Amino acid sequence: KILARLVGFSHKLSYHTPQGLVTSGGFPIQMDVLARYFERVILCVPVRVDQKGIGKIIGAPAVSTRPLPEFQGRWDFFKKLLVVRREILASLEESDLALAIMPGYIGALASTLCQRRAFPLFQWVVGDWGELVVGARNENPWKRQLAKGLLKPGLNFMMIKLSHHVLTFFNGKIIYDSGQPHHHVRISSS
Repeated sequence: KILARLVGFSHKLSYHTPQGLVTSGGFPIQMDVLARYFERVILCVPVRVDQKGIGKIIGAPAVSTRPLPEFQGRWDFFKKLLVVRREILASLEESDLALAIMPGYIGALASTLCQRRAFPLFQWVVGDWGELVVGARNENPWKRQLAKGLLKPGLNFMMIKLSHHVLTFFNGKIIYDSGQPHHHVRISSS
């Protein structure tokens, strides 16, 4: 069976503009490159309609979106969880292969749903979720210690579990070299 249709799941906020889909960072470049290898790429990401947008245009004609609701933080995401779950499952019906980009709630949920359904999946881990959570709590030493003691180990444990039997690409060495013996092969692309 040819894997002709890819769906990508990410928390990366994208903008519908008159020029096309716009987003920031390396995400537009990565998606344009991936689109060369598939007949169709669906991006299942939070989308905001905006005249200007922030970032670069995703220009590959094979790329389309399945918009997810925009959310502000953890609690807002959980309020919209059922809608996000429904859209993820619907996008899997239209696809042959999934890409979950993590860390982030959308990538983690998509990875979990794909693994439970034995849906073909690969993942990109682009940062240390635990460190991001701890770093976001600089304003309050008590919250920072709580995040460091509970949230960080929990999130890192979840990331390791989600990566256990799935082809996973790590950007950088942060997660890979976290001291957890959960890897079989290491290939450095740098």
